[in-house]
Amino acid sequence: MSLRRRRQDLAAAQAAHRAQVVATTAAGRRLRAEIENGLTPGRVLGAGLLGGLLAGWAAPSAKASSPGLPGRLLRLLLDGAFDNLRAAIAAGAAMAQAEDETARTSGRGDDA
Repeated sequence: MSLRRRRQDLAAAQAAHRAQVVATTAAGRRLRAEIENGLTPGRVLGAGLLGGLLAGWAAPSAKASSPGLPGRLLRLLLDGAFDNLRAAIAAGAAMAQAEDETARTSGRGDDA
């Protein structure tokens, strides 16, 4: 095998390696974005529950069905659960609409 042939093989292997690194990096970025998008509704829900808990703790309502800390915590969680769920669903719908609009205006039509 000549030196010229070995250099050609080496250049081809390096080019293939660079292409694989670029593809792997892009796939990692897409995966990271999907993970962040998937966690967003959970963060909204968690923040809403915590905010409701703190607001109820600071100004409790007169509708306490059972005395003591367990009853208060249960009431606070149930009071805000449906509102937080609706907020999480609305946030997901808004995110999907924004992604669709971005894909439409970029002219690609797909995020591949």
